[in-house]
Amino acid sequence: MAESIETKHENWLRVVWGLLYVREGLQGYVDTKGKEQYETFMNNVNGKCNNQTCNQCQVNSKCQNGTTKVTEKSRFRPGHFCDEMNKNIQNNHVRIKPLWTNTDSTKWQDPHDGYWEVAKCYLSTSGYLDKTGPNQVDASGLLSICMNSAFINQHIGYIQHFEEVRDIRNKTLHDACYELDGQTADICLDKMITVLEDQQELIYDAFAKQAAIQIRKIKAKTENPPAIMTEPFRKLLRMNLNVEMALTEIEKLMNDRLRKNLQQLIVDEVKREVRHSLGVRGDDKREQVKTLCQRLAKYYQTKLNSAPISPLLSNKDERLDKFYVPPMIVKKDPRKVGVAEKKDFGTRITSDKQLFCKETSLRENVFIVGEAGMGKTAFTSVCALKWANYFSSTKTSPQTQQERSNLRMLKEKFNGLLQHFYSKPEEDDRWANHISSTKSSQQTLLERFVSKWRHLKELFNDILLPSFPEYEKDDLQFQDETLNKEIDILFHLTLRDSCDLCDLTDMIRDQLIDRIYQHDEIASAYLTLESALLNKRCVIIADGLDEWTHPKWNLQL
Repeated sequence: MAESIETKHENWLRVVWGLLYVREGLQGYVDTKGKEQYETFMNNVNGKCNNQTCNQCQVNSKCQNGTTKVTEKSRFRPGHFCDEMNKNIQNNHVRIKPLWTNTDSTKWQDPHDGYWEVAKCYLSTSGYLDKTGPNQVDASGLLSICMNSAFINQHIGYIQHFEEVRDIRNKTLHDACYELDGQTADICLDKMITVLEDQQELIYDAFAKQAAIQIRKIKAKTENPPAIMTEPFRKLLRMNLNVEMALTEIEKLMNDRLRKNLQQLIVDEVKREVRHSLGVRGDDKREQVKTLCQRLAKYYQTKLNSAPISPLLSNKDERLDKFYVPPMIVKKDPRKVGVAEKKDFGTRITSDKQLFCKETSLRENVFIVGEAGMGKTAFTSVCALKWANYFSSTKTSPQTQQERSNLRMLKEKFNGLLQHFYSKPEEDDRWANHISSTKSSQQTLLERFVSKWRHLKELFNDILLPSFPEYEKDDLQFQDETLNKEIDILFHLTLRDSCDLCDLTDMIRDQLIDRIYQHDEIASAYLTLESALLNKRCVIIADGLDEWTHPKWNLQL
């Protein structure tokens, strides 16, 4: 279905609004990098000109400050401060061709303004001479500084994305019809998000991250452009003015207000719209969160309810509830782990609430540590399954009376097996020796098994059973449902599948949201996720910390 002219105007405004967020997201980053760049230049210059001072040399013919005008015929004095700074600026430009019409070189050595006057040499167009900081420069100017400065450029992963957004800005703001189709507008907004989430450094910048979140909301159409943009725009359309006049008027109205406090303006507008949206569509938000929970529950029941029945049969999966036995978990003082462990067994944990909660609130962090094969991964899967059953009628964990009875029978058989080993140790040893002497292709594997078995018997006889007499009690552990009533959403992650990420929210998007939602639903689902993480009681289970490596620092935990 063809889009109306009004809809295309709204798409154009969404892209313009997104560019304002690009501007806001880059301001702090350009300011920080500009100062780092200036410090590097000053160290180079002072080392060559013996800390000389100068505030009179002027390279910009349009600037009235300074008594010594520098031209093609009248250059800087060799070895002078301004001459050395000029060389650093030129050599750092990606095309060795700085633009001098925006800088005041008499301030290059100024301790407060020097860094910004140097940074302005990397702008691509004139018109910024009177701009005293990044907060007064538009998105195109900030992007050009990032692209033209080799110092800043090296801290950016994909500089071509910056070039694409700059081209989007120029094309959009000079569109004589102020129109964009919805698909093109979404592509433009996606490219803006890509710039603000550049993987090398910007992804860790708080302002860039916040700006990316706001652009996602613009793309999902959950936020409308503020009236300060829409009202003058509609007025100018009715007057049928040309594009240059329209842009000049809109930018003037916007910049007059943005100069005072750009960040506060946008935050206030967004908060107002969000409050209004939540008030009008509170039921919709709750329904979206409920849908997220239901999809997560279905996904867990499908993906987590099976596991290999034995490390020796890794390709043979079986329903987890048919053979799962809760592991023995004890709480220990982290300062004492590994020290005199035979004397201090800690406090035994027998319920999910005891593990995840401290008094009446959820613990901030819980670390489960144990040797490979002790059941940590299976335990995390069962935690997710038990939560999933809270939102689904399909039971996939041992909850029925029949299943409880089956588990008791299994436990009785296991205790009988233990009694057999305790009463006839000489037969155990003869049986083990027989297996050890068997010659087959699995001899080495069997020998390892026998060694582990003997160690296990020794552990039970000498250490574990005397310390935990309650093991003999006929009870089922970790069967409490109270924890699921106290948390709203549980996210189950496998860290080895996200070694290219280090933010848990990004991992949830990659491993869960992108898999349980259709492509056209993902943008809205991201917003639901962000709202849930902020406003709901959430538990994030991240399995396999020892298998995860930090994508930037390459540090394995």
